[in-house]
Amino acid sequence: MNLVCSANHQSRSVGDLSKTCRVADCEAPVWSRGLCQFHDQRRRKGRDLTAPPRPKCVVAGKRLECSVPGCGRGRIAQGMCEAHYARNKRGVSLTSPLRASQKKQRTRRCAIPGCASPHYAQDLCCKHYARRKRHGDPLKTLTGLGYINEQGYRIVNGRPEHRAVMEAQIGRPLRAEESVHHRNGVRDDNRPENLELWSKSQPAGQRVEDKVAWAIELLRLYRPEALR
Repeated sequence: MNLVCSANHQSRSVGDLSKTCRVADCEAPVWSRGLCQFHDQRRRKGRDLTAPPRPKCVVAGKRLECSVPGCGRGRIAQGMCEAHYARNKRGVSLTSPLRASQKKQRTRRCAIPGCASPHYAQDLCCKHYARRKRHGDPLKTLTGLGYINEQGYRIVNGRPEHRAVMEAQIGRPLRAEESVHHRNGVRDDNRPENLELWSKSQPAGQRVEDKVAWAIELLRLYRPEALR
């Protein structure tokens, strides 16, 4: 077996440079316990030291193709694509044809013409799915000022619009432990009736005195009339 470590090895001291890994046919310098860095990592993970290195999935920033003949998809682990890697773990034959759903798993795109975003649900990407859920039409342009960030929230004047709407409703700035929840799950639907004020506040201790003080403070903030 001609096994040569392909990883970048580093030595801990100058003296180690004159020694090589104790694994047969490995000429890399010693890192720890007579092993190179690559084999020492395998030892700590309880893996077989004599097994050949796993095939690389990316070379020079470009993902390699699956090693299964005729596949053509990109590798994710052990030289195989996602579908064949899952088959290999289950012990299923790698040569039998893939189902249509497996072929589309990593290549399916939004059904809206001109949209290259990946599929999210019901043949639509996340953005067009949210538009159809809110407006009934995935092609309807979202109205309002600002822009939609990567998390799906509308940003106006540099801050989330849903927080500004809630602050206008309650007449004060939001506290650190408060958040705003969208009832229908559409993060850019900032109508007042679609927003709920949530709080993660809780008493600091478990003594009765602590809980009573916390309850009074909670009522003073949200239901002051209950203390009269």
